[in-house]
Amino acid sequence: MKSIVFVRVLIMALAILSACEDDDREIVYPKTGHFGENLLQADSVDVISSGNLGGKKTSYCIKAELPEKTAVRLIITHKSDNYGLLYYDTNTRLGWSIDQVTYDTHSGTTHFYGDGLMVCDVRVYFVSSGSAEIAIYENGDTIPARIKTFSWEN
Repeated sequence: MKSIVFVRVLIMALAILSACEDDDREIVYPKTGHFGENLLQADSVDVISSGNLGGKKTSYCIKAELPEKTAVRLIITHKSDNYGLLYYDTNTRLGWSIDQVTYDTHSGTTHFYGDGLMVCDVRVYFVSSGSAEIAIYENGDTIPARIKTFSWEN
């Protein structure tokens, strides 16, 4: 009888420790990154168009801080009637794997991936006028943890 009680207490203790360990593996989306305000932060972000690529640039970032045994996938779609887009400065890419899935003059979809212990960041500009949506998927989930939407005017 004593061994059954001991086993139950041990199982409960392991379950509690496991739950606490999961809390330590939360992906962090800070307010700012190396290149400006973070588009992934929990608060809304008012974005400003940088006009065209040759003009003055207001930059933002896409930053995530990943603990061990975590992963994040972003699906970013943009739409525009007049060549508006999110421009990712791939020369500033830190940690992210980036796949451009579709792209034309009026729309596009890009996937960003981060996996394991790392900090991911990249500089982003908004060009011309348009709208975009960022779906944030964490740890292999098939339903987004959050969806962020943006629109900008030239």
